Amino acid sequence: MITSRKGRNGRYALLLALCLALIGYFSYHAVEGNHGLNRRAALAERITLLQAELAALKTERQRIEHDVSLMTVRAASEPDMLDEQARALLNYVRPGDIVVLRPGAADRE
Repeated sequence: MITSRKGRNGRYALLLALCLALIGYFSYHAVEGNHGLNRRAALAERITLLQAELAALKTERQRIEHDVSLMTVRAASEPDMLDEQARALLNYVRPGDIVVLRPGAADRE
């Protein structure tokens, strides 16, 4: 069977177009897809932001733990002072306490 050159060239052109389309498809998804290069860069940026936030939260936690440790040491020796500070900080009173409101005291807080 003898085939013409024209028919073979058409098939080669179709095969070439198909290969180029597949290369383009996979290249696009390698860059823009869910696991592509752009997504990886965005995730790396988010990681640095979250690490900075984690460091800030760790220092805040250490400060709070230090404050709590100071309060527990004081609580053993002076429980009345701890109770007074907690009620003043939380703005709570016990039933039967007398509350004296001073004008302008809320403006200073």
